[in-house]
Amino acid sequence: MVELKITNMKKSFGDKFSLQNINLTLKSGDLFVYIGPNGAGKTTTVRCLLNLYKLDNGSIYYQKNKKPLKREKIGFVLEKEKPYDELTSIEYLSLFGNIYGVKGINEKIKEVLKNVNLNEDKNKRIKSFSKGMKKKLILAKALISEPNILILDEPLEGLEVETRREIKDILKEEVLKGSIIFITTHNLFEAENFCNIFGIIDNGKLLGKWDISDLDCSLEEFYLNRKKNEIV
Repeated sequence: MVELKITNMKKSFGDKFSLQNINLTLKSGDLFVYIGPNGAGKTTTVRCLLNLYKLDNGSIYYQKNKKPLKREKIGFVLEKEKPYDELTSIEYLSLFGNIYGVKGINEKIKEVLKNVNLNEDKNKRIKSFSKGMKKKLILAKALISEPNILILDEPLEGLEVETRREIKDILKEEVLKGSIIFITTHNLFEAENFCNIFGIIDNGKLLGKWDISDLDCSLEEFYLNRKKNEIV
């Protein structure tokens, strides 16, 4: 059993913005979508989860079978992350595979390139890739260490339908293996037709966590009503 537990997480940037006591627990098989408008705190949360920002308060705990999870078992894709254009796919994945200490790296690279449908392009320079191909390669980087948790900031933004479907299918397979997936988006339609668990963040405050199957209306309607109730 894999678990991600956030307790009383706070992060402030002067008077401009702050995350306010975020509490959230996710477990194996959760495909969690973190939704909210631009500037709500989605990317700040991701950067806190990856220890890129130092918390003002609270804690973040990753575990597998009640033992602390190794950092290399947490895969990630940052918002607007770009691969290194002058490398080939194999060189790029070799770099990160070695950083993570992946064993049998050559076979693992073949496996992940096949999974993201980039095997035929493995020796091409990344600068020749389309936006969708680069997104898939970055996802392959996140998968190279066989992570138990994937944290992905806007991984589907700006992609054509075919590539979005490919990436969603890959992520669903990871969930079936028992992984936790944490995705940010402001696309409610995408979230409704993809996740099994979702949370709403607004102005740095987590309004709650819900099971998508429990909704008796569209996610858009639920979201707007929940925000309206919060304002009232």
